[in-house]
Amino acid sequence: MGSLPIRRPLSATFDITNEIIDAEGGTPTGATIEEIGAIGVDARSRFADPKPSSIVVDGPTTGDRNEITYDLVGFGDDSVLGERLRLFIGPTDGGADPLELQRVEVTYLCARGSGARTDLCP
Repeated sequence: MGSLPIRRPLSATFDITNEIIDAEGGTPTGATIEEIGAIGVDARSRFADPKPSSIVVDGPTTGDRNEITYDLVGFGDDSVLGERLRLFIGPTDGGADPLELQRVEVTYLCARGSGARTDLCP
């Protein structure tokens, strides 16, 4: 298990799988859950200024569900403290790498406002 997650109000959760796949020019693959997780974190924070720091807060878990969860903090925004990325990873249909990204969800960590779990941090 990773470090403790940041305790802040949360926004709703959004599927950003296509955004990550588009940023990488294809579905990320790798040998380990952590390798694919690092690709997802990099794709999400690549153009941020300042670049956020990331920490694993849950996982990796294996079995029926392969997943890993990261908190990214330090974005230059006054209402959003950071993002919680939850990556779901499964087997590939072949190729050199045994695993591929299947889904990515983002939930915003609110620096102010309630989040109300419905939208971005007001």
